[in-house]
Amino acid sequence: MSFLRFVLASALLALSIVATPARAEWLKGESEHFVVYGNTSERSMRSYVQKLERFDQVLRAHFPTGSEFIPPRLPIYLVGSSSDMAQVWPGIPSSVGGFYARGDERIFAMATDDGEGDSVLLHEYTHHFLFQNFTRSYPSWFTEGFAEYFATADLTPGRIKIGLFSPGRMNSLSGGANTWAPMEAILAPADERGRRAAGHQFYAQSWALTHYMMSTPERQAMLSAYLLAVGSGVAPAQAILSATGRTSTQLQTDVQRYLSGPITSKTLLRDFPEAEVTVGRMTAVERDAQWLDLRLARYVPEARRAGNLSQARALAARYPGEPLTAQVLAQAFLDMKQPADAVATLEPIVEAHPDSVQSLRMLAVGLMDQGDALGDDADGKAALYAKARRHLANAYRIEEGDWRVYLALARNREGMAGYPTENDVETLRIAASLAPQLPSVRIRTAAALIHHNRFVEAILQLEPIYGDPHGGTGWVAARRLLTQAYAGASVTPPAGFVPVTDPAESDAPDDEDETGG
Repeated sequence: MSFLRFVLASALLALSIVATPARAEWLKGESEHFVVYGNTSERSMRSYVQKLERFDQVLRAHFPTGSEFIPPRLPIYLVGSSSDMAQVWPGIPSSVGGFYARGDERIFAMATDDGEGDSVLLHEYTHHFLFQNFTRSYPSWFTEGFAEYFATADLTPGRIKIGLFSPGRMNSLSGGANTWAPMEAILAPADERGRRAAGHQFYAQSWALTHYMMSTPERQAMLSAYLLAVGSGVAPAQAILSATGRTSTQLQTDVQRYLSGPITSKTLLRDFPEAEVTVGRMTAVERDAQWLDLRLARYVPEARRAGNLSQARALAARYPGEPLTAQVLAQAFLDMKQPADAVATLEPIVEAHPDSVQSLRMLAVGLMDQGDALGDDADGKAALYAKARRHLANAYRIEEGDWRVYLALARNREGMAGYPTENDVETLRIAASLAPQLPSVRIRTAAALIHHNRFVEAILQLEPIYGDPHGGTGWVAARRLLTQAYAGASVTPPAGFVPVTDPAESDAPDDEDETGG
């Protein structure tokens, strides 16, 4: 498949959120790949989810995954204002129109439904889809520029416009040539950019360079050649010179000149059949629990944990015996390092609702946390871990497609004789296939693969993390493991790779949020 077809397919990422009438009620729109929540009309909900599915159909037609595997559906929450987002992400700037969160407990996106959050949501969905379906690591500038290029797209049935003007990015570039970062710094790997390029410069110039390279078939061919060269380990500056015949400095002048005239947009003429969508009302407990549930699914600073626990207690009292509110309360207890209370909360729920997968999983996590807190009491810990294992086995029998169950199963095996066995590696590989967007899952999988001298597979798990322009979760851990994997596989690291040999070098926090730059 040509690179041009690859790019044209991504145009359908431009899914404009349908304008909605006066507030209706909280609805849930479900399809093959998405679950969308919003306080809107049924017609608007159905139309929006169908557009998302249409886009996914086009991506799969032009980005063959080589598999009929259907990944977990992406939850998307459409909200009326940034105040709703602040209930999930306390302290989020009021100017942010949306964000994408990925952590071991949840992967989801939030955006305002007034149109302001469109570009962020579309930008982040690009990353989500590519991480889900492709193991290749792209240069960080292209990863962000590619997402930015399509974030402004406009979708009309049968006529899709891509490469439209981005006022925010142009504003960052309008101060004159001397306000640009050196193009060599933009092309460099994330750990080499350092202070040579500020965040706004990196995103804006990545967008501008992508736009320039996408503007003609000849430049698209150059871009394809550049990506192949960098993927083969060629240094970025040499790769751009070989592909375009221009140095980094000359290329920057070319891009500046390109932006001074009318930029090139494209119109695609194609439509796709509507997907099947079911729309239903959210229950009262789902509606009232959703923000606290999502807040607890992210990393919670210690100073906020007591307040969350107070709210979770009140919610559980309002809806006694409900699995969802019990899970929320249990998570609040776990954040407070009170696993015994989490276990006591969930045990009656599991007895009354033995098919509640998340209750079973969280009960198992609480039991393992209890065991870890026993210190030197090996027998007591083993008994609690064995009990947790039985609950996880039940959760697995009910639902085989939840990466969190696989992660809990792997944790349950850690510390046992022979860990990680080949079965443990397979458990982690399944978790990574279900949630490849999570650096923590890739890192744990890669570590197990390295233990079994499966270095090339480990490299494939780790390189997308190393190439992630956001850095963030586990970036140092990924480099540390890549250092081992490259050496074990006798593979020459890509140009600019910085090995990690200092065991004192720390890793990043567990969870991360992205607002599209």
